[in-house]
Order: sequence, then structure tokens, then C-alpha cells
Amino acid sequence: MSEYDSLIRDLRLLVSSGDFGEKHYKLPRVYKKIPESKDRYVFGGFSWNTAISRDAPALLFRNACNDVAGFRGKARIPDDVDHLLQALSTVSIVQFIHDGVHESWDKGKPSPPDQFAVPEPEGYYSKIKFNSDKVFTYKTEYWLQAGNRESPVHMDHGRVVSYLPPCAKNCFKVWVFFPQEPTEMFKWRNKEDSFNRMLDATTTGVLIQRPGDVVYLNNLVHHSVLLGFVPNTAEEDKWGGIFGDVIVRAADRIDSYKYATTAASGSRRGSKDAWRSLLSAYGAMDGVDWDSE
Repeated sequence: MSEYDSLIRDLRLLVSSGDFGEKHYKLPRVYKKIPESKDRYVFGGFSWNTAISRDAPALLFRNACNDVAGFRGKARIPDDVDHLLQALSTVSIVQFIHDGVHESWDKGKPSPPDQFAVPEPEGYYSKIKFNSDKVFTYKTEYWLQAGNRESPVHMDHGRVVSYLPPCAKNCFKVWVFFPQEPTEMFKWRNKEDSFNRMLDATTTGVLIQRPGDVVYLNNLVHHSVLLGFVPNTAEEDKWGGIFGDVIVRAADRIDSYKYATTAASGSRRGSKDAWRSLLSAYGAMDGVDWDSE
């Protein structure tokens, strides 16, 4: 059995036995689509040049998190949860997410009930660096998620390099994405049940991300993500993290401007928030200090 055949077998077993909560998901479609995307799994570490040269809508680099991120004082990112609990000054990741969400609500800040953005956890850092005026990397994002979080269909404002921390041992993520081709028949503004609706489309691909894996999304790729767990995971251990970077290239400028004028940003299309982030990035590449006010 080849390396790829073994991988596909393991991923299918993971999905078929996984815990996805009470909502019904079209898992047979996920099962069917897994081998259809087997050429999007990359062994041998993460490479930015490989990512952009393949020009695929999405790639998954197996066990490559230590190529894109690190932990100070350690040769590799720790795979025990204690280091993250200590970094967050908590005894429960799920409770930490719950408290963070409610604190945001109390301050009048919108937040989904099962996802919380945290400052850079102590010790973590990104290795995504470019000595070039042709690439801009936004501040690294660290998101923690509780339960069977389903991220509705959306696109990020650039290319995504995202890893699942090794210490999130009980979870995995199912990414469903559209290739870079016309998808006018899909109603983007309708977020209801978008994960299942994307699975219905014959052109969508699927990637299964396990702890330590890195997912790369090309520029402006519509995607939805579902958080699953291995069988018999205790409720207090049902959490995941999605850490990583959003990157724009000078070559992406025209597509980025199309995004800012047509893609949803928050609750509105073409909002100033979409323009602000992109103009600051391209201004930095051009050596211009852009005044966001």
C-alpha cells in the first residue's frame, strides 16, 4: 500500500468514526471526496515556493506545523496541553473560550458562541517571514474553538497558512472548499447549512486536517470548516485551535481589490474594514504609510 493510499484509508476511518455532534452532516459525501483530493496532500514539510507554484486552491502539508511556527525554548511545538493551559493562565480550554466569549458580549463586541480570538499565547511565534517588498504578512491569528464548531462559508482577505496545534490531540478539521472557478450558482450570502450545501456541489474538494498539519489556501478561496473529535472525547476536552497567518502578495493586488468591493466583510459588502486591511498591506509593500483614518 502506497503512502497516499494509507493516508486516505486512515482519513476515511477518522471521519467515519468521528464525533460531529447532534447536527446531521453529509459524511458519505466527505468520505467520497477524500480520495478525490489526495493529490493535495504534501509530504516532506512546508514550502512557500511549493504552495504558490502548485497554484492549487488548497493544499495540506502533513505534520508541518514546526516549519511555519515555533515555541520559544523548544525545538518543536509541545504536544502536551499543559503548556497551553499555562500560557493562557487557565485550567480549562473550554471554560477559557466560554469566559472570553461572554466577556466580549459584555463589552458589546460581536462574537460567535463557540470561538474566541486570543492574544499570542506565551511562547508561540510564527516563522512565516519574507525579506521582500512583494509579500505582506498580517499579524498572526490565534483562534480557539469549542464543541463541533462549523465555520460558515467565507473567504479570507489573502492566502492562508493555518495549522492545528499538536496539543489539540482529540480533534480534527474537515475543510470543504471551492476551486478557483466560477461558482455563481452558490448563494454566498446564505450562510445557513453552508457546509452541507458545499458538499452537494460536485466541484468542491475536501481536506482532513489533523493536529500538526498545515493547511494552505490560495488567494480568495471560498471555504467552510467543521471541527470533529475522535470517539469518546470528554466534553471538557472538546476544543480545537486554529493558529496561523494571512498573507497577500503584490501579484494579488487586482484580486484583492475585487474582494474589497464585492466580498462580504463582517455584515456588509465593500465595507471600509475590508479596504482598510488591504490598503495598509499594499501600502507597506509600496513603502507608503497609509493613514487608515
